[in-house]
Amino acid sequence: MAATALLVLAGATGCGIGEGKGEVKGTLHITGCFGEGDDLSDVKAFDLKPSFFAGEPIDDPSGVGNADQVRLRIQSSGASVENADALVVDVTNVAQVAAQLGQCIDVYAAGDATPASGSQQVGPVRISLNLMRTCARRVPSVDQWSLAADTEPPYATTGIHSKVRFTKLGSRGCVVDENGVHDCEATDGGPFTVGFGGEIRAEFDLQLVDPRPRYLGPEYPALGAGHVVGYFEFTLRRGRVAQAFP
Repeated sequence: MAATALLVLAGATGCGIGEGKGEVKGTLHITGCFGEGDDLSDVKAFDLKPSFFAGEPIDDPSGVGNADQVRLRIQSSGASVENADALVVDVTNVAQVAAQLGQCIDVYAAGDATPASGSQQVGPVRISLNLMRTCARRVPSVDQWSLAADTEPPYATTGIHSKVRFTKLGSRGCVVDENGVHDCEATDGGPFTVGFGGEIRAEFDLQLVDPRPRYLGPEYPALGAGHVVGYFEFTLRRGRVAQAFP
């Protein structure tokens, strides 16, 4: 993670529904939307320009309580999810991420439980970029509007990985200043929660892939790829109308 990206995280978070700070910038290819041919190396500049930030805490689906989740949306606007471009971040195990505050976490494509090492492993964070506004009228299949962050080949073999680093997650956080990230609070020091009113702060470097060939088969060729970097920082606010999720 670039040190310059860390410095921008130190500002104040938003106070109202949808308020926050963040950037999602890079290059993309989506056949028919970003790049007209099927050459994935024909990339175009991309800037999400996020202006709406929302989150939804989710209690552990198993009922045990040790795998609470949170879904985050960094959107181009406050429009409904089907009419906005959005970076969607699913923290599928809040406690696991909190235990790695200040550390880079590998991000695997949704639905993929077999990282390049060959071991059976599911990471605690899933991230996808959904271009429901930009590409909806240009690309015929809804599946082609979404790219998933991934750490699988060819990226793993070249040393390029999708990474995310949280420095604030609910009631736990790290100090972020001109010296970098330090003094991250441990989750074994007392109760830990992520709920409405909790602050979220993270930075990321994502290699994006079209996940369809992996879960549908090789007869569905990859039509998209990309690379984006950025950060987000905001406070979870209760507001069901503004924070609508599929």
